[in-house]
Amino acid sequence: MLIKGISEKIWVWLLLGLLFICFSVLALISESIYGYGDVYVHYFISHYAFSYPSLFLNHWGKPLFIALSAPFSHFGLIGLQFFNIIISLASARLAYLICQQLKLSFAWLSILLVCFAPIYFVMAYSGLTENLFGLVLVLTVYLFLKEKYLLAAIIISFIPFARTEGTVFIPLFACALLYKRKWMPVIFLFTGFIFYSIIGLFYYHDFFWFFTKNPYTGAQDIYGKGSLWYFAAAYQEIFGAVFSILILIGIVAFCLPLLKKKGFREAFYLVIIILLPPLIYFCGHSFVWWKGIYSSVGLTRVMAGILPLSAVIGVKGLNLAGKYLYQRFRIPSIIFMVLLCCMILYQPFFIFKVPLVEGPEENVLDNVASWITKNKLDSQKIFCLNQYVFLKPA
Repeated sequence: MLIKGISEKIWVWLLLGLLFICFSVLALISESIYGYGDVYVHYFISHYAFSYPSLFLNHWGKPLFIALSAPFSHFGLIGLQFFNIIISLASARLAYLICQQLKLSFAWLSILLVCFAPIYFVMAYSGLTENLFGLVLVLTVYLFLKEKYLLAAIIISFIPFARTEGTVFIPLFACALLYKRKWMPVIFLFTGFIFYSIIGLFYYHDFFWFFTKNPYTGAQDIYGKGSLWYFAAAYQEIFGAVFSILILIGIVAFCLPLLKKKGFREAFYLVIIILLPPLIYFCGHSFVWWKGIYSSVGLTRVMAGILPLSAVIGVKGLNLAGKYLYQRFRIPSIIFMVLLCCMILYQPFFIFKVPLVEGPEENVLDNVASWITKNKLDSQKIFCLNQYVFLKPA
């Protein structure tokens, strides 16, 4: 019981409900949208997919994202934003359920860690693909813990079609299945690839279009490259200081049982399915940005894809740290948790101006749109890199 007479289950649903209202209001009142240039492209692809079915196979737009978001995008950009809000909160709830499955104290805190991680807070009501990617990943881990291996294998098989880099997780979860001696589900890790390859065969006339039509090749001269520690240095914007510290402690907490013989097998399994995916993803993106390969732009927002699962690591770290602090310093848990929650809730407002306001580029494009309309050129064919100008013709 968290509050007298209110069970944790009810409290969690109330918290999710409040967050839904919060994100919905921010989506409605914000002048801008995080990642706005890419968001508008994703929106137009999703919105017109039913009119132009070939868009459902758009590699850059992400086929899984397009398929699931298209019904929402039919109602406009706000529909796409509500789609992202729903999947963001679903991811937060799954992180909570995983913490419960691991029997961690303060499992509900995972919801705050996810939703108030600075980058996730502004992306929850955006229209980018990272949130869906995170949902597929955290749902897969939850199903693994519930021993629903076949369904988990099918779901994770579609992650490359949510974000291309999700391909690296297929071998990892194959290892997890083999480690558990679940041979049959391994075959179903190819479900997503076979499904989309057959569909794409009729349009691209190429069964391997996922690889041959891959748009992420080179472009170092355009996007550049950076430090190997670029994403680590951006910890404040991505995770926030509190979340980052908890993750570091959580890594230790997941690894400590590996030093003991008793329970080693289960501890190693948890490392494979919970700890390694975020670490591989984080290190992988750091490496490709350092080398300037695979069209990496060095966008901090890509880390939103691992935030739901990282929250589980954070809560694991909190359990280890909280136990030490209580035994060593006798800090009352209620005071400790109140201070911790205040710091977590403050993080996104320290990094971003919320509600989001229009930036200089948007102001210029507003003027461009007004000029086009004023000169009655809106019926002509117009080429524009930033599609905001088409969404808001003024």
